[in-house]
Amino acid sequence: MAQKFSNQAKGKSTTTITTAATSVTLVSDDNIALFPVANTGALASAALFKASSSDWFKLVLKDDNGFEVCYCGTHADGSTTFSDLLRGQDGTTPRQFSNSATVVLSFTADDADTFKEKVSSQNGKLTGARFGTMDLGNVTGTSTNIDLSAATKILMTVTGDFTLNFINPPAASESRVNYLKMTNGGAHTISYPANSKFSGGSAPGLTAAGTDLLAVIYSDTADVYEFYVVGQDVK
Repeated sequence: MAQKFSNQAKGKSTTTITTAATSVTLVSDDNIALFPVANTGALASAALFKASSSDWFKLVLKDDNGFEVCYCGTHADGSTTFSDLLRGQDGTTPRQFSNSATVVLSFTADDADTFKEKVSSQNGKLTGARFGTMDLGNVTGTSTNIDLSAATKILMTVTGDFTLNFINPPAASESRVNYLKMTNGGAHTISYPANSKFSGGSAPGLTAAGTDLLAVIYSDTADVYEFYVVGQDVK
């Protein structure tokens, strides 16, 4: 599935949300930018959402009388309108919400149960997890930022000398592994962050006409990016 999450994404509805409504409009403010894009469209069941390879997220509608979970299938970047809502999910029932109801992108009990199902009861090992992929397309120069929080696997085709500019590394006391799938990296000069370390002490030689896979481990405690070659000239 491609369920999306975001911290502190919340807002207030501009009108009453009826029981049958499949869209909601929020007050325009700075929080709108925190909501991710959804492009799944209208789907008829939770199972179809969870099986979709497109992006979607859960919204929790709340007022003084209770709450409801719904799945959002369509939302454009920065838009105040959220549509193709699948109402009454995760054990809740569709109902009417008053004007200025709170709308929050939230991690729900169902999400926690789904996570637990992926963890082995024998030894706590995470199994069957899926991670996001982001394709940067053709890259060159110094202006492309690589958002480490946006995906675990990041694809790119190097078309000229290129500088790896990483943004959004893990928070304090955390670490993360990202994978860079680089095509034709050896045909150009790759500049790495100043705080980089490499297996063997030197930046790897990449394939000029082919694909290499690098693992990047960022450690907040040491403030370094560690690069490891997972595979070269992968075919």
